[in-house]
Amino acid sequence: MSGSKEQATSMAMSQTMNSALVTPAEIQWGPAPDVLPAGIQGAVLYGDPTKDGLFSMRFKLPKGYRVAPHTLSKAGLFTVISGIFRIGMGEKADPSKARAMPAGSFIALAPSTPHFVAGDEETVVSDVLRTCSSERTAELEKLDSGTWEACAFGCCKLRIEKGVLQTRIH
Repeated sequence: MSGSKEQATSMAMSQTMNSALVTPAEIQWGPAPDVLPAGIQGAVLYGDPTKDGLFSMRFKLPKGYRVAPHTLSKAGLFTVISGIFRIGMGEKADPSKARAMPAGSFIALAPSTPHFVAGDEETVVSDVLRTCSSERTAELEKLDSGTWEACAFGCCKLRIEKGVLQTRIH
């Protein structure tokens, strides 16, 4: 595969990335963005989600935590680190349709897939590395002027439409 597009992309990323080694004891938890229901904690493991470039985050859901149905504008890739992460598909939160994803589970969501989440016990979920671009934010603001708001980290846009929280991550 020498000269493939994947290799070129991987090499370009490795030349611009810094290395990071973070143990569980070194994770600095704090309040998650205000756009999420109160009680969730977040931690940035790598990069800065308010700036262009790669970043990775974790979220700690307390026992009984719920997030209303919402969508992502791009694919979402998540790993359950601890606890049981319940995820259901659809525009209405129906706990009977949620699937229990124990620690070690992987979740891949296609763009614009309505879903809802819950944690019946304290649960930690890791978000994959993503790229955040201020140019994309400006583009979205022009396309959807007045309807989308930047999240607390500045890396995505949020709105509520017909009772469904929608997220655009770029």
